[in-house]
Amino acid sequence: MILGIGVDLVDIQRIEKMLERHPQKFLDMTYTKIEQERATTITNDQQRTSYFAKRFAAKEAFVKALGCGFGSQVTFLDISVHTEASGKPTIVLSDSLSRKMRVIFKEDRIKIDLSLTDEYPMAQAFVVISSY
Repeated sequence: MILGIGVDLVDIQRIEKMLERHPQKFLDMTYTKIEQERATTITNDQQRTSYFAKRFAAKEAFVKALGCGFGSQVTFLDISVHTEASGKPTIVLSDSLSRKMRVIFKEDRIKIDLSLTDEYPMAQAFVVISSY
């Protein structure tokens, strides 16, 4: 059963400006250390910016699917976007957010599906939260 759906569209140039104005502060407030480390392997600046934009969109789409938004209960750092060896993007949650999600949906068996895409200058993410 579908519990929540979220979508977000991000202007890659907006992320680029944030990275120019407040590079480390923006990264540290928005992206986990794992996400930041993986970005260091991307040598093309536009591809690196797109990488961050897609992850920003994924985090926004996730909280929309969750139905609560960002704030004192959920931060950007509670959500990490990883890529499996197959290339499939996945969302990994902090333990506290994972527990909160189970309480919100009153479900123990929850699956999160994520789709990412970008076509400069836009990046998009689509999230479906379901029970199984």
